Amino acid sequence: MHKNEVVNIIKRKGFNYTPVWYDYFADETKEKYGSRIDNLLGKYPDDLSVCLLDEQDWGIQYKHAAGGVGKHISYNPLADWDHYDDFMREIPNPREPCLFDQLKLSREKNPDRYMMGGWWNLFFERFHYLRGMDNAMADLILETDKAATLLDKLEEYFLSRRVAL
Repeated sequence: MHKNEVVNIIKRKGFNYTPVWYDYFADETKEKYGSRIDNLLGKYPDDLSVCLLDEQDWGIQYKHAAGGVGKHISYNPLADWDHYDDFMREIPNPREPCLFDQLKLSREKNPDRYMMGGWWNLFFERFHYLRGMDNAMADLILETDKAATLLDKLEEYFLSRRVAL
């Protein structure tokens, strides 16, 4: 589907069918089914060019389930508030140009498709990835000043990323 068709749909000027993003498979699924996934996506190409921008890891470490799909947090860099001051000084630069390379490549690869982009794991998700869910929940009551400052920094970071686009 050409990007102008998607724009017309957004503007409610009619459509033949709803645009679809099929290529939303976890890496593990693509590894397991390989060419079968490729064949499916070749037969049914995406109507949108979707670019989910990879974030810097912020020291968060992930582990994949054996034989499963998806990942879970295996290390929370701020599980202990002892590293809070150092962490706050080292928050990644939201205007780091290399983080937008994916967006540029996606646009070059699909110049006639409507581009939709975004991030996963923004404010609250990033907060509990950094602190751990139990700590994050407790912080909202017991460490409100530190929690609020960290959440403010996360908000500032992600809003700056939006502006950088």
